[in-house]
Amino acid sequence: MTAAPKASVLLRERLYDDICAGQFRPGEWLRQIDLEARYDMPRFAVRQVLAELTIAEVLEHVPNRGFRISEPSVEKRIEITEVRLNLEIPASLAAMQHATAEDLDQIEAAAQAYMRALDGRPWAEIRQANHAFHRRLLQPCPNETMRNLVHTLRERNLPGAWQAGPAQLQRSGEDHLRIVQAMRQRDETALRDSIAAHLTAWRAAQT
Repeated sequence: MTAAPKASVLLRERLYDDICAGQFRPGEWLRQIDLEARYDMPRFAVRQVLAELTIAEVLEHVPNRGFRISEPSVEKRIEITEVRLNLEIPASLAAMQHATAEDLDQIEAAAQAYMRALDGRPWAEIRQANHAFHRRLLQPCPNETMRNLVHTLRERNLPGAWQAGPAQLQRSGEDHLRIVQAMRQRDETALRDSIAAHLTAWRAAQT
């Protein structure tokens, strides 16, 4: 891999992680010169990554204005949730089937880290802990393409979707623990139900 692709890959990961962690607000405009300085990256890498994240719908490009953080509509979130259910449940089942005892311990540790983050930690850290749990959950799934699709869809939701109060955040953490328990028990039905409940909980919060 040449230096140019390496720079773009590194920047994409860092910018994407910062967006998922709430370092940028939904609708916030991103200036290329600011990104170059913030991440100490060349202009060509910034331009490439902005284009890639626009294709992924993490960013929105407005002609003659620039790029800004996307804020998914309710309709878009419903579409994403439907697709996630069709991908994340089988991915989680595959992860359960291939998970070692060490994998399960690490998944549970990530779930517990999220719960600890709820105890007065900054909002960005809570979101990052959630991000880390879901990444670790699917790591044992042998289908890398499926894992990446799940992460892309889930993280696409993050910039404008994580507007939850303490009760919703606590419930999300409890969902994580139920998912871990189902995986430890190798209980397919419980895992299916836990994943489905977790992915659709946001709908109840809208009513």
